Amino acid sequence: MAPQNKPRRMAPTQRPPTGPPARKPTTAPPRKRSGVAVPANASRRDRRQAKDQAAINARQRRWNSSRFSIPYPTDGPKVMLGLFWFSLIIGATYASELLENATVTPVAVAVIASAVAGIAGLQIGNAWFGAKKEIRAWPALASYVAAVAGFMGVIGVGIGLGAAVVILVLGSVATSDRSRSSGELLDVLLRAGLPAGVAASSMAALAALEINSDSSSSASALATMIFLVSAYEAGDFVVGSGANNAIEGPLSGIITLSVIGFGFAIVPPHAFASSGLRVVLFAALTAICCPMGQMLGSILLPKSTAWAPALRRLDSYLITAPVWLLLMTQIIS
Repeated sequence: MAPQNKPRRMAPTQRPPTGPPARKPTTAPPRKRSGVAVPANASRRDRRQAKDQAAINARQRRWNSSRFSIPYPTDGPKVMLGLFWFSLIIGATYASELLENATVTPVAVAVIASAVAGIAGLQIGNAWFGAKKEIRAWPALASYVAAVAGFMGVIGVGIGLGAAVVILVLGSVATSDRSRSSGELLDVLLRAGLPAGVAASSMAALAALEINSDSSSSASALATMIFLVSAYEAGDFVVGSGANNAIEGPLSGIITLSVIGFGFAIVPPHAFASSGLRVVLFAALTAICCPMGQMLGSILLPKSTAWAPALRRLDSYLITAPVWLLLMTQIIS
């Protein structure tokens, strides 16, 4: 007999689901926070990192957009280098008292400050003439010569400045830059080689002025200026490196400087022993000169964010040191 075909089992009829139809999952496009893509399902840590990166990008754009901006790069051992610089220069300031030799402090300050000024001139020249390395040696030499002559006092500042100008004029004649005329080349060389050298020279001359005036071993005027400027720089960097605007950093630096200045008003240094009000006026003047010096440092470079850490070690002194030297010359004489 032929096998009988078994009836096929029919699949049960599926009933359509009740209620509204299920929606297909959609992926929300990532949100952008100041140019940084943030996925919609990002974790709290990722959103915080994106927010921090957005703030960094905004600060970088602000620094690049202004010729007078004061950048606060945080890469590298900035705090350690700042403390090292402060230790060296303040140690040189008190060298005469420690060694009981009045001639040591101006020389020690000139040696340390001229080294930084020479490197600053080299770095500024490198920023302007990166492809022409033979030109950058001229501002480095001029800045060093101008700075090291400061140990002779006010007259040394003049001698060093004159010698630096001669060096830079010779450099503009001996070298060529097809992208600039001879006048433009000399202008860039003067900007690269003079301000840092004059600031460093003024620091050494300030010590020589006070020590030679009363045959003492104290350079209290220079020490006072260094403490005030260092207080400004500390407050400015700590707050300004994380600020979202250009005001918070300098304002914090001025507040920190004011606290130190108030302490000097209560216990006046030797140079201001005759009048506590005088040191307050000098502190107020320093609070104005420090941010102006930082902006001048930005102008000396082709752009404010150009790499010149040695210049940034001296930028707060670019205006402060010559002004202090000029005023103290009038007071002591």
